[in-house]
This record gives sequence, structure tokens and C-alpha cells, in this order.
Amino acid sequence: EEGVRVSLKECQELIARKFAAKPGILDWQQAIREEALMTKKLVNAWGVELDVTYERPGADLWRKCYAWKPQADEARHLNLLGLVPTWHYIQDKGYKSKINLQCHDALVFSLRLDEAYDIVKFCVQSLEQPRDYYGVALSIPCTIKIGKNWKGEQEWKRLPSQQTFLQAATLIMEESLCQT
Repeated sequence: EEGVRVSLKECQELIARKFAAKPGILDWQQAIREEALMTKKLVNAWGVELDVTYERPGADLWRKCYAWKPQADEARHLNLLGLVPTWHYIQDKGYKSKINLQCHDALVFSLRLDEAYDIVKFCVQSLEQPRDYYGVALSIPCTIKIGKNWKGEQEWKRLPSQQTFLQAATLIMEESLCQT
């Protein structure tokens, strides 16, 4: 009973305004449908294929196809440029820090203070390296969060200096000790 109520007509108008403001969306969706219909597959920027040979064309398939490329690209990007190289880096350095999980578009670590900046710097540099996505070299920026839990108490849109990073991490650790 609570929330915003919008009539069907208003919804259709909002959708029409969105596509009018960003006509590239409709062009991209048309290209995805054509690729799926003509080749019976989609191929993402990493060369991975989604076979749609036996799928019935229609709204359900198109939603799946529209979502597949960006989702598959992001997952590969995070795993192949972040998770795997950073795991090897930690192992090669003999560090005690751990990667806890990969969650959609984030890597969550448990880091020792003496290893933290080195690992974060490596991971950010690896993830931010330019990569060809459909003919365009893109570098995807990383946000760094640190804290006692995965929500994080401190966030940076760019990798801070080592001094800034360590001061914030030390403060968070000290506050955590005072609360126990």
C-alpha cells in the first residue's frame, strides 16, 4: 500500500522519454537482436559465446540477450584482471592476506596492515588497465573501500597515497579496538 503509484500511461511516457534522451540504447538493443537472430549466438568482448540456437525469439530471450554481454564482460573483467592476478600476487609475495570473495562487481579482502596497500595498489592497477571492448579501449575505474565490514568506513574513487590509506586503515583499526 505504500510507495509511489504510477499509471501505465505515465510509465510508458517515462520509458519513451528515457529512450528519446538516450537513443543509442534502442540502437544497441536492435544490434543485439540482429546478432542473436543471424548468428544464433552472442559473443562477448572476451570471446565467450552464448548459444541461442534453440531459444524462441521474444521478449524473454531479448531481456536475456541484452543483459548477457555486459554481465559476462564484467564478470570476466573482475575475475581475469582482478581476482586471479591478485591471488597469484598474494601467493608469490608470500603474504598472509586473503581474498574472501568475489561478489558481482567487487572483490572483498581480509588484509594485514603491512600488506594492505601493496595488494590494493596491485589489484587496482591490474583492474584499471585498458582493455578492448567492442573496438574501444576502455579503462574501468575502481573504487576502494576499507572498513571492519564489507560496507566500509572509508571510500576513495581513486587509489589514495600510501600514507593516506594507512592513516585511514590505522584509525579504523584503533576505533574497532576501542569498541571492544
